[in-house]
Order: sequence, then C-alpha cells, then structure tokens
Amino acid sequence: MIKVKNNYQNHREYWKSKEYLEKLFGRNVNIKSSMVQNFLNTIDGIPKSEKYTIAAYGSLLNISDIFRTMPTADNFRAGIIRGYTRIFNIGRLGQGCYLNIQPSDYINKLTCNFIDISYEDLPEYILREGYYNIEILDPSDYIDSISGNVNNPVLTVVGDQSIINQSIGIEPQLNYVHLCLTGMKDVAGWRGVQEILNETICYSNRENKYITLKEWLKSMDLAQYLVTNNYSSR
Repeated sequence: MIKVKNNYQNHREYWKSKEYLEKLFGRNVNIKSSMVQNFLNTIDGIPKSEKYTIAAYGSLLNISDIFRTMPTADNFRAGIIRGYTRIFNIGRLGQGCYLNIQPSDYINKLTCNFIDISYEDLPEYILREGYYNIEILDPSDYIDSISGNVNNPVLTVVGDQSIINQSIGIEPQLNYVHLCLTGMKDVAGWRGVQEILNETICYSNRENKYITLKEWLKSMDLAQYLVTNNYSSR
C-alpha cells in the first residue's frame, strides 16, 4: 500500500486514503458505507485552512472535555453568533436530549465558546458531532469577543433533522445540563449562565410543551439545584 504523506499540503488527500480512514474508523471500516461517505462529503464542503474557529454551545463549553478529541485546541474565549436560539432537541429515547441551535427571528444573539483548532483536529471534530451538520458561518453572523472578527473559517453545528424528529417529547438529562452551565460560567461568567437558563428551551413532560430551561428545572422540583449552585440569585 502506498502511503500518502501527512502534512498540510497533502492533508485532504491523506484524509481520503484507506490508511487514514482505517485509523479513524477502525481496520474493518467499509470505505463505501454511508458513514464514511458522509464524512468525506462533509470534509469536501469545508474550505481548506490551517486553522479553524469553532463556535461551541454544548459539551464543548466545558474546556476540560475539549482535549479528549481535539488536542490542538486553544484560545478559548466568548463569542456571539446571531440569528439562532438554543434548544434541547437532539437525542434518542433513553439517552436524554442534547443542545442544538436552530434559526430564529426572535433571539438575535447567542453566546458560544470560541475555540481555535489546527486543521489536524477537523476530522475528529466532525466525528464528535455526528448527530449534527457542520455549518460555515458568514462573517456577518458572529462576533469574536476579543478581535471582533476572525481570519479563518468559523464553524458551528446544527442538528440533523432525522435525529430531531426522534427527539420529540424527550427531556434533558441533569448531568448534561450541569456540564453546560458550569462550562458557560467559565467561558462567559454569570451573564452566560443566565442566557442559558432564561433563553434555552426544552421539552417538559409535565407541561407537555417546550418551556425555558429555568422553568423546567423548577417544574422538576430542582429549584434547590439552582440555589445550591447559586444560579437562581444571579
């Protein structure tokens, strides 16, 4: 087998090689499978760059969890993306719902963790966000809290509709909610925490409708959770 050189000049060719796909998906990977083909199509849709910025709003708010899949990640800072709202509607029965964003005319801005990664970590980012589609943000759709703009592509993820369709009537899991809240506190302080509590929506089985995350916590008799973590008084 001819090995493809792995460097920036040849990285796209290398990522499509059997050598790399076996490394990424395992030795028994079917190169023609929909999983691999979706991965390759996603790669083709992302412009080449030595560095990418990720606008993260879910588990990647938690800095300690980032390096598990993206060891080159650095320069964590708060940023804003426009035109979206945060919603728990990605998941399956028995797993709980995870955060997603969807276009919205009502909430104009959403605080994210802006993370810079090397091109080397892009495939792992794509695999990590398997329930989501990668979106390339237009410069008019985001603000970097440090520089106001970013010279490299800014990526975020929007949930795949087929997964969303399976998530109707599924509530969040508290451990995941806590991970996001504590991560947001580190990224954007108490203002960011309040944004998640008051502007994020999730399904409530008790109310039989979508309500804010703060209302959901109270409806689940978790008001003490808010007090214990000092969230309710901020």
